Amino acid sequence: MVQNAGKMPAHLGPAANFRLHLCSGKHKNNAMIFWWKKKHPEQPPRREKPLIVVVDDEEDLCRLVQISLTPRGYDVETAHDGAAGLELIRLRQPALIVLDIKMPRMNGYQVLARLQQEPNLAKIPVIVMTSLTDSSDDTDEDWARRLGVRQFISKPVDPLVIVDAIESQLKS
Repeated sequence: MVQNAGKMPAHLGPAANFRLHLCSGKHKNNAMIFWWKKKHPEQPPRREKPLIVVVDDEEDLCRLVQISLTPRGYDVETAHDGAAGLELIRLRQPALIVLDIKMPRMNGYQVLARLQQEPNLAKIPVIVMTSLTDSSDDTDEDWARRLGVRQFISKPVDPLVIVDAIESQLKS
């Protein structure tokens, strides 16, 4: 098994010439996705397991969700602020997003608004999981629903509630 990234020139015939980039560690999936997006800009690469992206500034909660979902056959990736979450979502195009509202750098409403502006991301189901309950005249749930959220979960939350919500949304 190759442990380090490297380049190897290859010649398949008189007109064929390419370079093979081998990546290891946490960047190997990113390299595959980058290649796929260049070849198929409209389609994300197929995955064996559904990918769930959790965007929440509470790292312990992200880890709890990850621990709850992984044995059930899901891949889970996390981001701990809205800007990093949006970038991860753009890169990975997950099957579903679990999103907090109150976060640093970019809040959940801003992430939702940006997702709605990008046609390939607007279709991804979103579950909002937040401790916020009221804001001025409208509730957070009303705001979230207007921005395309499928389900709203109030914190603190039981991890099994999150798992049930995710499985329910992916079936619909």
